[in-house]
Amino acid sequence: MPNATRSRIGRGQYLTPAEHNPVGLLEEALRDVIAADPIHQRICKELGKNLPFTRLDELARNALAKGLIDKDEAAILAKAEESRLRSINVDDFEPEALATKPVKLPEKVRKVEAA
Repeated sequence: MPNATRSRIGRGQYLTPAEHNPVGLLEEALRDVIAADPIHQRICKELGKNLPFTRLDELARNALAKGLIDKDEAAILAKAEESRLRSINVDDFEPEALATKPVKLPEKVRKVEAA
């Protein structure tokens, strides 16, 4: 949780969330998750079970349909899930983007001579 020490150490840092400022995006994700936590806890209490803090967008849709939360709270949960996934999926690439084309090795390299 953010506290006075954290704020003092981080004073002067550029923490504005923007596409090319990952630290700012992480800071935004922290704020989003902190905002979603009490809503998540209340839903868990209403349902009588501890739910994982994942798939918050799905949880928001279900809780909204059951009348456990309002639209504003559902939006907070959905934004927290979006921020959470953006923070986690830093190396999320399509497999084709990382694949290389097969390289045909020269005949000399492929043949292994018997000892």
